[in-house]
Amino acid sequence: MGGLDRGDDDWEQFARRDPYWAVLTDERFRTAKLSAARRAEFFAAGEKHMAAVFAWCEEMRPAPWSPRRALDFGCGVGRLLPALARRCAAVVGADVSEAMLAEAATNRRRMAMSNVELVRSDDELRDIQGGFDLIHSVIVFQHIAPVRGEAIFARLCGLLAEDGVAVLHFTTGSRRGVMASQLSDLRDRVRPVNAVANLLAGRAPGNPPMRMYEYSAPRLEQLAADCGCDVVARRDFAVPGHNGILLCVARN
Repeated sequence: MGGLDRGDDDWEQFARRDPYWAVLTDERFRTAKLSAARRAEFFAAGEKHMAAVFAWCEEMRPAPWSPRRALDFGCGVGRLLPALARRCAAVVGADVSEAMLAEAATNRRRMAMSNVELVRSDDELRDIQGGFDLIHSVIVFQHIAPVRGEAIFARLCGLLAEDGVAVLHFTTGSRRGVMASQLSDLRDRVRPVNAVANLLAGRAPGNPPMRMYEYSAPRLEQLAADCGCDVVARRDFAVPGHNGILLCVARN
């Protein structure tokens, strides 16, 4: 994001080699295995997730909730865009990767999502115009270093409409053992170690490691307050090897 750093460059490589797997790290969605039926499973998972998000938001609203304009930050190939497009009048999908956005554009055409706009994101969110009733992001911030992710989180809060809500996912702790964590750190810092780990897993030696970062929930709540917002609800949302939370943020 912003000017591409090493992590963004790695993400572009994931997007070019295995875009669906990079969004949802399940072996079923590897490029070599991506049949029409598997693609349908991929988008069905997105529909299931967004149905749960909308149901959660509706529980917390005193009146019927029908967001007109939504942002999916870190949209990838567009897994969640069809579900949002069916529920909102206008949807923006934003991603740092040009390759991800190109595939999202293909899916937009394939599914005739005429109310979806795709934009390249950076740390400053310069190409994203605010006034969103719903801002959503899931399994995205976990791949952004907190020093950058916290600033982006604050900017996303600033893009909320007056009655808007943001539902954002963050990893908060590791469930990996000490040895697994040490190996992950070595792969990140030492290219030969990463190459050997890739070869042992049957992958190309140059594949970059997928970095995972952890956030402080109290720190995020303070940042929201500093932006004139409140964390009105939170839910556990774990991913393989890590604990995590979904935060529901609203303007106060």
